Amino acid sequence: MKVAVLPTGRMEWHGLPDALKSIFPAHEFHALPTEEEIASYPDEFPYDGFTSTTLTAAHLQKPPGSALNLVRRAASAVSGRNAYDLVLIVDDVELSNLSQHTPGALGELHIVDVFRTAVNMHLNTLQGGLRNRTATLMNKKVSFHLLAPMIESWLFGDPTAMTTAGAPSVPVPAHLEQFCVNDPVYLAANHSAICTCWAASGKKNDRPKWHDPATRAHHPKGYLQWLCVDPTAKNCTRYSETGSGADALRTLDFEKVLSHETTPYLCALIEDLEQLLGRSAVPVPSPAVPVATNGRSTVLRNI
Repeated sequence: MKVAVLPTGRMEWHGLPDALKSIFPAHEFHALPTEEEIASYPDEFPYDGFTSTTLTAAHLQKPPGSALNLVRRAASAVSGRNAYDLVLIVDDVELSNLSQHTPGALGELHIVDVFRTAVNMHLNTLQGGLRNRTATLMNKKVSFHLLAPMIESWLFGDPTAMTTAGAPSVPVPAHLEQFCVNDPVYLAANHSAICTCWAASGKKNDRPKWHDPATRAHHPKGYLQWLCVDPTAKNCTRYSETGSGADALRTLDFEKVLSHETTPYLCALIEDLEQLLGRSAVPVPSPAVPVATNGRSTVLRNI
């Protein structure tokens, strides 16, 4: 079968299809947008996530435009002559929405409710048979999955992946998806004093991900940057999402990551794939995040 991964991060775009191919070798995995789309519309790569700011009750009435864009692209990918058999929409929980992140209760997530609203809003722009056909295709062929709090947390479960990412060996966090670092040097670091390149430029895009002391303990990407710290480099780090990070993801040992049994969202993603593609090459521990719709009818395969 032909599976498309529609992520909101560059690391995922570069590395996740190959990573999933490693545990479902009989199937094809592709990233969206396609390379042709990127060549034509480079400013629209990757698709923006909708969880980078705190979601509120207002977003249940009017979802972020970025959520609607993901829905539209997924809908187009499962229709027509070159349709995919499955589209996985993948976004981060992000630190701004950690309070709405409840492992074991996916249906209770405000994030999921907002995305469900976005799907219904898109369907309501269509009419008659087109609406019905699109709704059926999305219900059978599109899934929405969260990375908690972001995909770099997976790398900490595989020492070889950490080496590939360019980071030294560190103890595995107690819970990969409720990421929390107890590294006193990192937690006390003064980014303004250490990161001379960023201090000189002052550009927001060059700021290290661990700049905020209030959130750095829970920021896996920030900690990876710190473990590869380089005061003279952009973002104050040698770590590269599209380089060493994507390489680490492509070759990730899922069996090692899953052995920690602290990855319910990753388990849910693999179990969703197994329902369509058959058994994966790795054992998936239970419990995964259960599919819960709170009495609502599902709009996608899993929400």
